[in-house]
Amino acid sequence: MANRLPPFLPSEFRGPRFGKSPLVVPSRLEQFANDPHSTLVADVLPDASSFEVLEGGFFPSVGNFRVRFDDELVLVGVRDGHVFSTLTRGAEGTARALHVAGTEVRHVLTAGGLIQGINDRMPPPVDVTGWTLLEFHAGNNTSPLMLFTTRNAPGQSGNTFQDDFASYVLVFVTLSPVVNASGVFFQYTNNGGASFINSANYYLEAWRVNLGGGSAASFHNGITANYLNPTFIAISNGDIGVSGLCYFLNPRQTTRSVQTMVDSCYRESGGTLGRAMCHGFFAGASPAVTGFQIGMDNGSNINYGSARLYGLA
Repeated sequence: MANRLPPFLPSEFRGPRFGKSPLVVPSRLEQFANDPHSTLVADVLPDASSFEVLEGGFFPSVGNFRVRFDDELVLVGVRDGHVFSTLTRGAEGTARALHVAGTEVRHVLTAGGLIQGINDRMPPPVDVTGWTLLEFHAGNNTSPLMLFTTRNAPGQSGNTFQDDFASYVLVFVTLSPVVNASGVFFQYTNNGGASFINSANYYLEAWRVNLGGGSAASFHNGITANYLNPTFIAISNGDIGVSGLCYFLNPRQTTRSVQTMVDSCYRESGGTLGRAMCHGFFAGASPAVTGFQIGMDNGSNINYGSARLYGLA
């Protein structure tokens, strides 16, 4: 289907003789002026790469801009006084031709120029999510741990936690143990995964409500890991396990505790569905943490489920 210009443009720019393929050059800013025109000083051959006009001062001082002589459209890249060069001859589907001295040269608005001008002046695209995928792991009944130590998403590398993001979010889906009745914990590393910190520097408070309307809260002072579910809830090895979000807030800082917020839903080992909110922190983050591991506190392998870590803009 032929490209068509909006109907409000003058008909002289919509005729078939001016071609069907607008030339858009993203790397150059399209220039416009109010109807400058002049005449050729000398003949312009079909393969000429420059031409001169009697008066070039009214044309845009820099490229890109588009001119017409006879039935040919030309994209001009450079104007130096009265000389036009860095040309794209036969632009927008028109034909290169011989143009004799004295032919009128006129700056025109074309389909390609209009599209280019709009594209040039559009604001840059905005990342509406603000989330950048950094790392992904899945359970498959071969390991009791998921190690978030090295970024493995396309275009990513290095330690899981770096200084390019202040905060991160872990999206975990149906993490389930092979052996019933397990809690799902995480521990930090500050050496790229060579070891994980299991000292009593973790703190956790949690609140939960279950399908039957029961609720409970707890606080744990100086434990050896933080959790993706309340520590007093054992996760079922059924098809639901535990799913939710865990926010790591400024994990690279070293002067204050590293904080986390968890919002999760799960099936308890007895079959009851529940929802929990947890807040945890890790004291003594020096040197700064570089990653973490996820595991089942009964030592079970992770049967299935997945977890993705995103950096937050």
